[in-house]
Amino acid sequence: MSNQHSSESAPPTDTTAPMDFYGNYAHQAPHSSGNFYNASGVKISDKERSIAVLSHVLPIIFLFLSAGTLSIFSPLIIWFIYQDKPDYGFASASAARAFNFNLTLISINIVAIILSFLTFGIAIFMLLITLIITSLMLLIFHTIGALAAHRGTIYEYPLQIRVLK
Repeated sequence: MSNQHSSESAPPTDTTAPMDFYGNYAHQAPHSSGNFYNASGVKISDKERSIAVLSHVLPIIFLFLSAGTLSIFSPLIIWFIYQDKPDYGFASASAARAFNFNLTLISINIVAIILSFLTFGIAIFMLLITLIITSLMLLIFHTIGALAAHRGTIYEYPLQIRVLK
């Protein structure tokens, strides 16, 4: 049985695949024509994929420009701009996940800072280790997220406080 589609038709959606927290199917591969489709069969435009990639790359840039303090705002701004635009669901979901991951890392850093103050600097070594580990996590997992967004898939970060959907 041949499974040929024209370049304008959406690929068949596997409704047996597990759905993630955001209602997307777990694996969203490109169609044989090279086009990318979301779980609903709507084509993901190149512009939308680029915006999704930016939502993962900008926190890395702001990690180095602001010592990580501004890295949380870029995905939040992207999510805020594109959350209600129906043609940008992929970009919005990617930005939401990037923001949730950044929020988790910043929360971990805040707890480490508070512990350092409560112990009158005794835990300063743990604070420095925590800052290094969370910075490396931001660099590694946002890079993986950007590559996934470029392929047209939504990346599931390992740690997320799910605030944005």
